[in-house]
Amino acid sequence: MKKIAIIFVLSLIQIVFFGCGEKAETVIPTASIDAPTSDNTGAQSYSVNISGYAFDPAELTIVAGDSVTWTNLDSVAHSIVADSFSSDNFSTNESFTYTFDATGVYEYFCGPHPNMTGIITVTK
Repeated sequence: MKKIAIIFVLSLIQIVFFGCGEKAETVIPTASIDAPTSDNTGAQSYSVNISGYAFDPAELTIVAGDSVTWTNLDSVAHSIVADSFSSDNFSTNESFTYTFDATGVYEYFCGPHPNMTGIITVTK
C-alpha cells in the first residue's frame, strides 16, 4: 500500500511540473498577393511569393517607378538574379525589394535554383 501511495505522489508531482507549462503558439506567416499598395508618389508595390521552388506570380506587369518585393516562403535560401540587379541569398520569411525605374522586360531567376524563373514587364 505504501508503494502505491509513493507512485501516486510521484505521478502527481510529474503532472504539476510538466502539465502546467504554457504551450507555445505556432504562427504561420503569410504573404499577400492581393491588390498592390501605393505610396504618396503614386508608385505601387507588388508582392511575389517564393514557394514550392517557384515564383508566384511568375509574370508581372508594372509601371516605371513601381517596386516589387519577393518574399521567401520556402525552407531554403533563394536569390533574385537579373541582368541589371541582383540580391544576396535570403532565407525563410525574408524579403528583397527592387524599384523598377526604367521600362523594359526584366527576366530573372533564382541564383541557387536557376530553373526558377520569372518576368517583370515595366511599362510607362
